[in-house]
Amino acid sequence: MATTQRTPPEKSTQTLLKPTLLTQESDTASDCIGSETECVGQRNITRRYKRGYDESMLNELKDMLADVQLQQKSQASKFNEEMQKLMQQNAKITESIQYMSDKYDEVLRQLQQTKSENSAFKTQIKTLEQKLETFERNSKASTLELRNVPESNSEDKSALIELVRSVGDVLNVKVLDTDIRTIYRTKKIPNKSAPIIVEFSSNSIKENIIMSSKKIQQGQE
Repeated sequence: MATTQRTPPEKSTQTLLKPTLLTQESDTASDCIGSETECVGQRNITRRYKRGYDESMLNELKDMLADVQLQQKSQASKFNEEMQKLMQQNAKITESIQYMSDKYDEVLRQLQQTKSENSAFKTQIKTLEQKLETFERNSKASTLELRNVPESNSEDKSALIELVRSVGDVLNVKVLDTDIRTIYRTKKIPNKSAPIIVEFSSNSIKENIIMSSKKIQQGQE
């Protein structure tokens, strides 16, 4: 049986152009089918489009940033104005507080001064009361009360002094005008003679009159 040997076909001198896949450098890449020249042109167009798009976005971002900066400056200016107002208000409040504090200190000083003056007045009043008490005691010690002495229509101080001198003569006690410091008759009493009050210049005269009066009463008994 004869064997037939096949000869492999000869390769063609012409090289078949295979489609080349080109990826664009943009985010949305697409395939390029065609010759190298066509793909290069298409890629250049894509790059120009991408560059223009990027510049537009960049300008838009710059504008947005500029607007934000303007808003920030405006807000900062308003904030500074508000801060200035608050600082002025705080300064006024501080001034008012200082004024009130000074007034309070002044009132405290006046109150302390008033307390000191009141204390001094109390001391003076107490001293005067003691002096008055001593004076009254001494006055009573040298004061004599004459009762049941009939009243006359023309009675005056001279008549009362003459009356006391007459009483002294009866009691053997010499009474001078200078021995009588003051003399007067008290208010009238209904159906009775008002007593005569005699204040002597010394207690001895009063004591002498009283002793003499007691002796006379004892002699009469």
